[in-house]
Amino acid sequence: SGVQQAIQNIMYAYGDAEVPGDESLGVVLADMHSWLSAVLAAVSSSPTASGAHEATSATQTTLKKGMLESRFPLEYAAYEQLRRLSRQAAKSAEDDAGVESDEVVEEVEDDLGDFGDGCGERTEPTSVITSAAQRRHFANLRTARMGLEEYERFCARRRDGSLSTETFARWCEGLIKISCTLKSGRPTNEFRFLGWLARCRVCELVEIANRAANGKQLREVLQPLLAVHYRTAAQKLCNQIMVGKDARHHTSGSTPCSLVGVSTESQQLGPSEVGKSLGLSSASSS
Repeated sequence: SGVQQAIQNIMYAYGDAEVPGDESLGVVLADMHSWLSAVLAAVSSSPTASGAHEATSATQTTLKKGMLESRFPLEYAAYEQLRRLSRQAAKSAEDDAGVESDEVVEEVEDDLGDFGDGCGERTEPTSVITSAAQRRHFANLRTARMGLEEYERFCARRRDGSLSTETFARWCEGLIKISCTLKSGRPTNEFRFLGWLARCRVCELVEIANRAANGKQLREVLQPLLAVHYRTAAQKLCNQIMVGKDARHHTSGSTPCSLVGVSTESQQLGPSEVGKSLGLSSASSS
């Protein structure tokens, strides 16, 4: 499906082999479902920007302005700063070629995973959270040996790893009780931020899995990372719904992701079996 391909692109771009293993993809998909469910439960009971608490519908929750921002303040600040920069680039592109600004924002979104230097210092151990400098250094080492064609393929897959997309929005609507698209079918602005956070979650899983396979060091791999490495990564993050810098603000009281919405057995399955266990039809997962 489109969502599976996007996640595979993220896995490759941030530390796995060019073709990640199916079992590993299944672990990431199961973790994504758990994490989304935990985030939704957390923000549904969080105060909005106006200070009022949003009531959670028995059937569906609508992400509203301020719900995610109040829960992920540092990440939101970094996200908005980078989006402002991307809109400046979009304006130049529109002037030059008549490109729609939203398209350019989506194209440069792959750079948004590399935030980190301007919104406070990290206090987490590097074995759990990778700093922006470490991530860039690792990417530089990987790409330095690539020829032009391979480098272009790498950049294209990194760009195509966006989860702030209509495809991911439909996948989420079919998976959890959430409304995240406009009448036109396009994702809401709040969901675009959620998609970016989801992408950060996958990035961190991949990097921790890579470290688990390589003696706590980020290293290029020629063979796909094993599912056991991803399970190790998921276990490290299972009680943590936050990502990046905001992780240090949420060290207690979060819903254990491994217990939300997905059984332990589903983490042993491949991507197709995980989809079936989560009740996803081909329409909702493509």
